[in-house]
Amino acid sequence: MNKNIKRFLLCAGVLALTLGGCGSKDEPKEEVKKEEKAVLVKNDLYVEPLNPTELQIRAYNELSTSVQEENYAKEAEMAAVSFALDFFTMSNKSGSEDVGGMSFIPTTMSWEFKEYAQSYYYNNYNYIVNEEGKDALPEVVDYKVNSVTEGVYTYLGEQYNGYDVTLQLTYKEGGLKAEDLKTEMVLHVIGINDFKYDRTKVYKDYTDFEGERYNTYKVLSME
Repeated sequence: MNKNIKRFLLCAGVLALTLGGCGSKDEPKEEVKKEEKAVLVKNDLYVEPLNPTELQIRAYNELSTSVQEENYAKEAEMAAVSFALDFFTMSNKSGSEDVGGMSFIPTTMSWEFKEYAQSYYYNNYNYIVNEEGKDALPEVVDYKVNSVTEGVYTYLGEQYNGYDVTLQLTYKEGGLKAEDLKTEMVLHVIGINDFKYDRTKVYKDYTDFEGERYNTYKVLSME
């Protein structure tokens, strides 16, 4: 924090105490309530986030609730939110190869998406760590869903029902400037019968995927 800002806050605090009559010994002290840490609630359709932030856990839990309640609009919304939180947060990533949000990308385009992400966003990881320190890595600390609207999308020659999810993201202070980060976006999410992403594997072709398919919502594109 800037020293001048620290000094200003200190002076403002002293002024507030003086005007508030802080010398009174009879006034009861307010108890500071600590918010309980969220516990991850798993579901059968979506891969759990790796090294999640508190915000990611809460978003994923909402996703799990929507799956249980079969609330498809909410499921699509929280799939989009979970993708955005994981993709744009670098503070919990191990390096430039550790691209977030991969489990929310259709498997047929996952390796191409990862290459794109490493070239145009995660390529900044090492530079930020070396020049600014790991504490400067972007971390999403809040989000706002502005709208969720139904749509029909064409992918690989087939039509899919889905939703446009409009989001606003807020990043932690002390890192990169907000103008250097993506804070507003529209995510196009489709309902698709697809494989689960296995982060322990290196996918180079669609045929690398195997196992059971699940009806889930995945991010087709973002603008």
